[in-house]
Amino acid sequence: MCTSNFEKDMDIAVKPAVQALDPACGLWLSAKVVDRKEEQFQVRWVFYNTTDWLHQSKIYAGKRRLKYEWLMETPEDGEAEQETRLPFRSLPLLATRITVADAPPSDDGRDDLSPYADGLEDQATIAIETVVANAQAEGNSIQLPAEWKNATPPFSCSAVCDSKIAQLQERVQYLENAVAMLRAAMEDKENQQPVEPAYFAAAPLPPSPPAASLSRVIGDAMGVVADEPIPTTPQAHEQITDPREMPAPSTNSLSLILMECGHDRTQLARRLLENFFSTQERLSCNTSGTRGKRQLDTDKLAEVRRLIFSYAPVSSPQAESTEWKRLKTVMDLANRHLRQSLKERCT
Repeated sequence: MCTSNFEKDMDIAVKPAVQALDPACGLWLSAKVVDRKEEQFQVRWVFYNTTDWLHQSKIYAGKRRLKYEWLMETPEDGEAEQETRLPFRSLPLLATRITVADAPPSDDGRDDLSPYADGLEDQATIAIETVVANAQAEGNSIQLPAEWKNATPPFSCSAVCDSKIAQLQERVQYLENAVAMLRAAMEDKENQQPVEPAYFAAAPLPPSPPAASLSRVIGDAMGVVADEPIPTTPQAHEQITDPREMPAPSTNSLSLILMECGHDRTQLARRLLENFFSTQERLSCNTSGTRGKRQLDTDKLAEVRRLIFSYAPVSSPQAESTEWKRLKTVMDLANRHLRQSLKERCT
């Protein structure tokens, strides 16, 4: 049996003598009664190895049986979520009770040691009994009962552990993507052929023409331009406006973009938009094909989406769909800003 006494101070000291049921996460290390109303004691617990969670429990000290209600509260947003409710005495391998220890005499001279006495909650003692008190010391594995394994939602801090595992997996995925992109950039750099010096760089310069008047030079140039026929074939800048004929972005430039932006999906969307689509496409199109605009090339948009969420993944497909809608809005706003800036330059 392990007993912990608690003073009025709100600081909760961790008692190493208290046995932990779960060797990986721990169960109860310390507790303090923080409130008492009629037959209800509110107890604050601190869990081992889960300092980012604040667990609160409410114990109803009824005459027939005790009921246990488990609340989880995060310090970031302060919202509490009910996790599970079960008969208090059916906790696996544990039997917990509330007693009153060294209570001072009341004002009317009565020494009331009842757990329902007013003003005694700060003197309360949380007594934790476990049938496996020496299991860890002897090196034996703790056998969890079926009600613990099959509970919905699961008991203990499995939710916290799953969250930490998911965070580690995302971090590993991020590092693997960064290494892959860096290797691709290095391979592209190694495969590039050295630039040969231009042939005409070493050629002697032609002799300077004789000096002529400025008016004569301009007149000769205007005559040559007037004699040339007007070309009927599309110009070079017009031939690349078709998205299907646009050159694909190089792997090297994509690697640099992904490494510079990191996990910032908003910056990734803007940079990849500039990399995949020409200025003409961005001026005449948007991501949805609405408001009198044509839709940007769907294949390129799909590739942008794949790159973003492979390098900065989200937790679920539903979250990816919601985030992609937001990123499309970001890209449309970037196109509008581009059109506005060009208009301001023209005026």
